[in-house]
Amino acid sequence: MTGLLLLRSELRGWLRRPGVHLFFALFFLLGLATMGSIAGSVEFIQVGGFGGQQKADSPTAFVLFGVIWGLFATMNIAAASAGAATRDVTDRMHPLVHSTPVSRWNLLVPRYLGGLLVSAYLVSGPPLGMLVARALPILEPERIGALNVPGTLLSLVVWLGPNVLFTSALFFAIGSLTRRMFPAYIGGVFLFVGYLGASAFSDLDDRTIGVLIDPFGSTALDELTRYWTPAESNTLLPIPTGMGLANRALWTGVGLATLLFAFVATPLDEHGWQPLARLWRRPKEVEREVSVPVSAPVPRVARRFDLGARLLQLRVLTRRAVGDVIGHRYFWAFVSAALLFELLNAQNIGQMYGTETWPVTYKVIEMLEGTLGLFLVVVTAFYAGELVWQDRDRGSDQLVDSTPIPDAFPLLARVAALTAVVLGLHTTVLVVGPLFQLFKGYTTFEPALYVRWIYVHSLLRWIPTVVLAIGLHALANHKVVGHGAVIGFFVAMVFRGSWGFELDLPWYDSSPSLRYSDMAGWGNGIGAFWVYRAYWLAACVALLAATRLVWVRGTSLGFRHRIAEARRRLDGPTLAVGGVASAVFVGFAAFLGWETVAVGQYENSSDTRSDQAAYERGWKETWAHAPHPEVTAVDARVDLYPSEARALVHGTLSLVNPHDVPIERMLVHFADEDDVVSWTMDPPATEERDPELEVRVWTLSHPIPPGGTATLTFDVDDHVQGMPNGGPETSIVGNGTFLHHGEVFPSFGYQEDWELSDPADRRKHDLPERPRMRDLDDPEARAHSYLGDDAHRVPFSVRLSTEPGQTPLAPGSVVDEGVDEGGRPWRTYRADRPILYFFAFLSGTWEIARRDDGPVPVEVWYHPTHASNVDRMLEGMVASLRTFEERFGPYQHEILRIVEFPRYASYAQSFPTLIPFSESIGFVARVSDPDEDIDYVYYVTAHEVAHQWWAHQVIAGNGQGATLLSESLAQYSSLRVMEEAYGSEHIDRFLTYEADRYLSGRSGERDEELPLMRMYADQQYIHYQKGGVVLYALSERVGRDRFEAAVRTFLDQWRFAGPPYPTARDFVDTLRAELPDADDAITDAFERIVLYDLRAGEPSVREEGGRFLLTLDPVTKRMVASGDGAETEEPFHDEVEVRIEGEGDDVHEVRAVTLGDGAVEIALDWRPVSVKLDPRGLFLDRDRDDDEADVIAR
Repeated sequence: MTGLLLLRSELRGWLRRPGVHLFFALFFLLGLATMGSIAGSVEFIQVGGFGGQQKADSPTAFVLFGVIWGLFATMNIAAASAGAATRDVTDRMHPLVHSTPVSRWNLLVPRYLGGLLVSAYLVSGPPLGMLVARALPILEPERIGALNVPGTLLSLVVWLGPNVLFTSALFFAIGSLTRRMFPAYIGGVFLFVGYLGASAFSDLDDRTIGVLIDPFGSTALDELTRYWTPAESNTLLPIPTGMGLANRALWTGVGLATLLFAFVATPLDEHGWQPLARLWRRPKEVEREVSVPVSAPVPRVARRFDLGARLLQLRVLTRRAVGDVIGHRYFWAFVSAALLFELLNAQNIGQMYGTETWPVTYKVIEMLEGTLGLFLVVVTAFYAGELVWQDRDRGSDQLVDSTPIPDAFPLLARVAALTAVVLGLHTTVLVVGPLFQLFKGYTTFEPALYVRWIYVHSLLRWIPTVVLAIGLHALANHKVVGHGAVIGFFVAMVFRGSWGFELDLPWYDSSPSLRYSDMAGWGNGIGAFWVYRAYWLAACVALLAATRLVWVRGTSLGFRHRIAEARRRLDGPTLAVGGVASAVFVGFAAFLGWETVAVGQYENSSDTRSDQAAYERGWKETWAHAPHPEVTAVDARVDLYPSEARALVHGTLSLVNPHDVPIERMLVHFADEDDVVSWTMDPPATEERDPELEVRVWTLSHPIPPGGTATLTFDVDDHVQGMPNGGPETSIVGNGTFLHHGEVFPSFGYQEDWELSDPADRRKHDLPERPRMRDLDDPEARAHSYLGDDAHRVPFSVRLSTEPGQTPLAPGSVVDEGVDEGGRPWRTYRADRPILYFFAFLSGTWEIARRDDGPVPVEVWYHPTHASNVDRMLEGMVASLRTFEERFGPYQHEILRIVEFPRYASYAQSFPTLIPFSESIGFVARVSDPDEDIDYVYYVTAHEVAHQWWAHQVIAGNGQGATLLSESLAQYSSLRVMEEAYGSEHIDRFLTYEADRYLSGRSGERDEELPLMRMYADQQYIHYQKGGVVLYALSERVGRDRFEAAVRTFLDQWRFAGPPYPTARDFVDTLRAELPDADDAITDAFERIVLYDLRAGEPSVREEGGRFLLTLDPVTKRMVASGDGAETEEPFHDEVEVRIEGEGDDVHEVRAVTLGDGAVEIALDWRPVSVKLDPRGLFLDRDRDDDEADVIAR
């Protein structure tokens, strides 16, 4: 009864606090806004991987967002649970409470339960908000399903219950054992380290560890739902099983054990548990003997208030403030947590397919700074309040305030101290970074880059935040309110883009992004960085002047007094400093506003979508089917000026009318209308323009008759205009220019790609449903390739020049070169044969590696410090050319080059003779052990070389399945080249990654998954991941030689063809004709979505006649899926590889066994120990763990 009364009292005390209900309301609103966002009506926040056909009110959605927002409630749980544990001490009631005859359990259990129930109340806010939001009329009906209330509630209890139990137990234990609140907050920081550390174990081989050590269960939830299709996400309950269940049980057990320890070990006095309390207890005052006062003359002290004295005062105040921070154990707890997480997270720098990259300096700094971000937010928010309230918390404020120091000095000292804290945490990067590089065997240290990045760029980014945090606390004059304001600022900065506020200019401390590249340095964004830093530093000075006016000094804290005090402090120096800083700030704001909005023509994404909708409404009906000319030849002169981020283009395009009607008017688009200097048509034309939508309509003086020709000559001055917003220009940079033709060459006719494609966006703009691509069997799909309808294959020639010291590169062979009068090097490139209307221009300073022992010379143009993988790239190019020429026919050009470009983009792309290759995906990869690491450098190289056949020799029409003939076949081809180099086991591991990425990619499908033959061009998880696996598996089933002979037949039939262009159906029909015995397998591979469920079951063995009879009775299922993932089971009858392991490492055998007709017996000469079905992963199985089982002796 006593415990019940105490619990009732505890709850009553909590529920009387407005802050509890305020935070519940905040979490409730977060849930409300989340539902509004994912239901497509409110642009509040986007969560990656959730959307499309997934219902916003599915059990998975409630659990997912409940766990996410529950993470944000961790510090609230710390406040509730540790607050309950320390209540008697903080209220100074512990002597009285501990003198009552209340047992330990009756005292502590109600305290804990009170904090637990309050924590559960707060954590219930987001799910309740989402539930209430279902009734809002603004939600899109398509995103709302039938709510499973009991199942959703059960799922929430299973996932959130252990989180609340564990965290509340942990914080209650810390609070009760230390008798202080702040150690609990420190524990919360380390808890986040554990959570973030679990997320670092994302590789296939490490996921089990990540699932187990994640205290919040989000990793386990992600693993459980990783392969769920939209249909499954909408209907299944996310009840944990396997390792997910182990995670929930583990942390529930840890929570209960922690709670039990707290109940047993907590002493009922004010000191706390001695081993911990000693860490946090202030030293006791040492008793001193009372001395007898002795009369002595009072010395005369000369009072000085000159500049030297003032500077001394400021130095002393600053040193005191800084010393109080860095000398405190809390600060070093933060530093220790930061160092720990940095070390944990550093292990996964740049991993791809489980293979590491070299820890180059920019990667290390970026990773460590990203890791540090959370700690900087917490530390800034906390220490801003601690520093502002430093004297008042100690009770020394009246003494300090009475000293003859200027009002601004305490403020400046606090700013300096908080800046020192931020600087100290940034210094951990300087410590951990080089040590980690050394540990990984990388010795190309760049101390100058570390120093500039950390002590210049990063510090300048954080100083305005420091000043604002101090200012908000000074203005609020309430520690909790100040903390809330600072945290609110950080939340607003994170979500402002999702709220539609994309312009950097008005958002405090925002600026365009800045990325460093080994090739191009800081790129074109460095100028904007310095201007924005000056802009915000001016704001800092003005804010400091304003903060001085409201800085609390003295005992009168009323509003009127503060206003009067602010007026008194508004003296000449303050007005001068604040006025000048404000004028500079306004001047910079005007300059940046003009340069960004007026000159740079800034437009946010919402306006862009509105323009797209307007383009479709205004131009589609008239122009979608209007005839337009096609390009038949390209002759150009391109002059690159990398240091100016500029390109001058003079182009001549030969045109033809391929239609049966004359062309009188034509629709023309340039990428940037303001870059167009001049144009001339022959026959002449007049122009009408829509400057808002950047559309030109040319009316020809003489119509172009059917089959008639015309000539277009144009001049474009492509250059950076104004100040960037979001990110700088990255195509033309100081070193490593990579300029696509589409950025400077015109396109003709109505552009379907400009239409809104997202169904939700189309509904918002009242546009009808739109297919993502033309139907596979639409005859119009054959009229042009999927690259566009401007041209087919064209003769290509360009004279390309660049600045001294650089080399210009373009597709084709060099037919002439030289240096002009200004010292600019130039080259003339001409294609050996007509090429696709798809080309690019590059310029930079490179080293060149070359091999001449292949079918044609191959070269790699690379940055001097990125030579580690060049030999493997050359080997991959030579091996690919040899294999593809043998299997698919001759290479059509005289040379092939790989050219490195800066990491502003992370891909490789194949043009005729030329493969631009990002520095971030191959040149810094670290393949330490080819037997263990997947050599994705070799793979990407082979894939891009394969495009010289699959795209540049045969390319599909603009309809469904187009990328089967380019990306999927290039993927298959690269797998074979990699297999020849590294063996089948290497491929098996690669296929495991690809299958995982395909199966997880299905869950995020925004429209519907389609069979391989009908996929859309933007369904990359199908044409890359599924395509490679399915084609490889089919080739293994029918035999590689037979499969590739069929592929060669198709290629010979369609090589350099079009129009009409081939489609995926043509390819499948060829396979059927050449491989008549594989008709069912071809249907499953290309025309249906088929998954498998193979389970080894309980294999057994018995000895008979000196031999061992292995009996297999596995579970085998074939599942045919619909577009949303709903599955229908069909009978399974197929040949499956079975790997049988014996008792020795070298005793094993792989057999092809027909499964589906019941039990199978296999006779062996040795005793089998284990079996594994489909060891190479040729069947797409969502759970491969149950494919393997130990053999039972009978």
